[in-house]
Amino acid sequence: PSGDSQKDAIKNQQIRRWFELEDFLGEIWEGRQPLERERWNGEKGQVEVERTFLNWESFLEHILISGSPLQRAIDRVKTLEELELILTASERLTELSNGECIHLVNILYTPDGGETQRSYAPAGVKEEIERNLQLSNPTAAIKNSLSPYFSDLKHTYDKLLFLDLCRLTLIPTHQSTPFTPRLRSIRVTDFMRGTQAKCQLIHVVKQMTREIFHSTCFSAWRTENERSFLKEKRRWEKQEGRYARPYLDYLDAEEENQFNVFWDQWGEDLLLLLVTGEVKRQTTEAFILNPFLDHFSLWHRELTEGAHRGLPWVTAYGTLSALIEPLSPDESRQLIGAMRDFRSLTRPLLGNYRTLRHSQGPQTEQDLALAFYPVQGYGYARSQAYRQAATQGSLFKILTAYAALMQRYSSLNIDRPSLHNLNPLIMTDSNHKEGNKWCVGYDADGRPIPLYFKGGVLPRSIAKQLGKLDIVKALEKSSNPYFSLLASEIIGAESFLECSKLWGFGEKTEIALPGEVKGFLPIDLSYNRSGLYSFAIGQHTLIVTPLQSANFLGAIASGGCLYRPSISLREPLPPIKRQLNLPPSVKNVLFKAMEQVADNAGTKGMGYYRTRFKGYSLEPLQRELGRFIGKTSTAECVESVCLDRAQNLETYNHIWFGSIHFDRPNREGVEVRYGNPELVVIVYLRFGSYGREAIPIACEVAQKWREIKARSQLD
Repeated sequence: PSGDSQKDAIKNQQIRRWFELEDFLGEIWEGRQPLERERWNGEKGQVEVERTFLNWESFLEHILISGSPLQRAIDRVKTLEELELILTASERLTELSNGECIHLVNILYTPDGGETQRSYAPAGVKEEIERNLQLSNPTAAIKNSLSPYFSDLKHTYDKLLFLDLCRLTLIPTHQSTPFTPRLRSIRVTDFMRGTQAKCQLIHVVKQMTREIFHSTCFSAWRTENERSFLKEKRRWEKQEGRYARPYLDYLDAEEENQFNVFWDQWGEDLLLLLVTGEVKRQTTEAFILNPFLDHFSLWHRELTEGAHRGLPWVTAYGTLSALIEPLSPDESRQLIGAMRDFRSLTRPLLGNYRTLRHSQGPQTEQDLALAFYPVQGYGYARSQAYRQAATQGSLFKILTAYAALMQRYSSLNIDRPSLHNLNPLIMTDSNHKEGNKWCVGYDADGRPIPLYFKGGVLPRSIAKQLGKLDIVKALEKSSNPYFSLLASEIIGAESFLECSKLWGFGEKTEIALPGEVKGFLPIDLSYNRSGLYSFAIGQHTLIVTPLQSANFLGAIASGGCLYRPSISLREPLPPIKRQLNLPPSVKNVLFKAMEQVADNAGTKGMGYYRTRFKGYSLEPLQRELGRFIGKTSTAECVESVCLDRAQNLETYNHIWFGSIHFDRPNREGVEVRYGNPELVVIVYLRFGSYGREAIPIACEVAQKWREIKARSQLD
């Protein structure tokens, strides 16, 4: 602790944000904390933090597709009166189904053409539900209540999600005093804004109340009871054989217990006093409440007169005041009581949704309330370099090329074979139709290569016409069918998998840091032909970490030395994990292809970069040209973007660029122009477009390395 309570509170808040704790996410739901993201401001040349607060409308935008049937159904629920009817019907469903609503909704709506959802309820529970329907037939009443909203919802999943979203807002009032007509006319969006305002204000009121309670109620209790209380605690410790705890620990715990009892009894009354200036409940404890009544009455009067406008919670005060101003005291109390904070969202959901946080066990309203936030979080406190694995994409084609070149190299009895001798495959990459069948290109003899090839589907290249390719051109232009054919026709599934393991994929790099993940290699290549084709281009079930990728490129750059990563400012280098066979002629082929990728960034890509990265300096890229080689990568990944079944999954591109940087420009012949490799850079960007977007970033990293090297004289 710094000794400054305000600074400590800010630090604690940032820690909770970075660790993405559930109670902090609950504060975002309550409107007490903003959603944040960093954005680059090109005009100012700096990173800025954007902040926005979540509300009911933006929450629905996060979890539902705009214009979907489910979104339209939710939009039809305008007022608390409509919401009350829906919730009454949902409670009736819960009673009839004993909590297994999936099976009951399947029964009720399948005869009308609805699509069912699989229910995991035991057979005995299903039979009991069906008996309940026969004994008491509420079908017509339930359907009449819900039909205006279910008319476009064909699947049980959507119907249950609709009900759960409605239940998230409000507890049915049939269990207490029914809402008055004036309360029923309140719009759902206004009610949810009021709920967030209450959550913000109740936190402020609780803090103020705690301070007054400490200086009045608890202080009086200590004067009268402290001596006997602590004496009893010491007696209890001796009796139980426990070590003596500091007196302050016992006093703090006792104060917390007493305050919680007081708060449960009077918390909402004090909130209403702050907002309305009145306390309507009769009490015989006025002498106890007087300090609190005086405090919050003064605050109400000052706020009404326009004071304290700079406080962060004044907007919430205005929102709640405007909502309850036309209501009677009893209506205000009932409305405030119906508003629930995040901790109160404990009821189980009617449906089961795989994209929520607790997808395997019982799900509660809290899980649904947090559906706006990624299940795995944003990883603020998790290293993306070695604790997060992802699909690698075309960067993996370097390994595919290596494996095919080594197969060819082993079959030759030549010391330094040429590229012509080493080249394992010639084909023409051309996406076209032969009759009514799609083909991905032609082989060396001009025969078309069908899309459905030997029991699997060959992946097509992004560009429709890449032309005639050898291995260098295929790596440069990133042909997909070329490398898929290498894997199946030249390398073989088992040999390819073994080669991947030797180069460090599917295992930890053994860096001396906790929490490293090892990635994953496919286990079905021997019988899944389509999987083998996809694996060859870095897709299928292959996932790797950026650190594994850097280690792999480092091994290529160093002539086959796979190191165990560690921080080493000076020699000796880190220990070698494995020495792999990488003949100079094979290495030169790989380097030549990667060099052409880098050259294209300078000769063909500068116009693209000037347009795409407007406001960014391209000087690091221009200075680094001629000093690096690399490979771009665009990995397709399927992401769950929302809860809406209408469009739950989307395909996105995550982009990579891996580069090897040398200590001097490439100006000489092929055999000697690659100087000493001194740096490997891996750039991984989620939700990008094309791999070349990452090249300027890699060059900036390299330029920063050269600056550090020059300053510290590490040659």
